[in-house]
Amino acid sequence: MKGIDNRSNKYLCKAIIFVKYEQGTDLNFNTISKDMAFQQLIPDSWLSPIEENGSRFLDWFLETPNYQLSYSDNNEMVSVIDKLFRDGF
Repeated sequence: MKGIDNRSNKYLCKAIIFVKYEQGTDLNFNTISKDMAFQQLIPDSWLSPIEENGSRFLDWFLETPNYQLSYSDNNEMVSVIDKLFRDGF
């Protein structure tokens, strides 16, 4: 987009939310353990081979809350995500 440098836009990550569709389930938004979050996050991640970067990542990860959002109704899920972005945590 003209006039926007996406590289300079910075947003603080306040939480990691794993979103999971489960047919027929009610909407659930729960805290999950660091172990469970790490197991879900790492297979889909690239980790720097530079030790300092790995250490920074782990420090950040250990300080960041983790949640699981399970849903079957798209409208409910979008509403919750929209509220989180508007109101924060």
